[in-house]
Amino acid sequence: MATNVAGEIEKEYGSLSVDIPTIRFEFNIIGIAEKLSMLQKIYMAASTVFLFGLLFYINPPVIFSALLSLIILSVLFYNYYSLFDKVIIDFNHKEITLRNKFRIVTGIRKKIGKTVTLPFKAISHFEVQYSRFSFSSPTYSLLIVKSFDHAPMVIGSFQSERNARRLGELLQYHITGKPRTKLV
Repeated sequence: MATNVAGEIEKEYGSLSVDIPTIRFEFNIIGIAEKLSMLQKIYMAASTVFLFGLLFYINPPVIFSALLSLIILSVLFYNYYSLFDKVIIDFNHKEITLRNKFRIVTGIRKKIGKTVTLPFKAISHFEVQYSRFSFSSPTYSLLIVKSFDHAPMVIGSFQSERNARRLGELLQYHITGKPRTKLV
């Protein structure tokens, strides 16, 4: 009978629903997806309403307004595409996969050489870093997986550093086999 590593991590980590990422535990699979915070929703709505309101206020020709709308939507998509990422930690296939709801984003990441799939044996360690402040999102603690030969991959952004460190310690123990010590 196979052991449920994700179930063991869930028991030790607990289910804290107040944090930003949505963490789903299944049989040997952990899914981590970002949730939009209220500040991010307000910022996206306000910027969209302001820019389209400006567009209708100046009342440009149809071609110019279509081009301007395309530019506005492209800028919003560029700023927020990472909010649609989902990290899947699969203990059956022994890999961490980064997927986006928009398949074109995952395809572009593969084309430019970004880390999309990371096997467990290539993982060096997990660490917690602070994100930079911006008006569109508050400061969070980022849980990052470092590799021997791939670019680092962000697992999730947590409101509390304690939750990020705890999940990182559990993943480090169960994936790399390193003892449960403080993360870098």
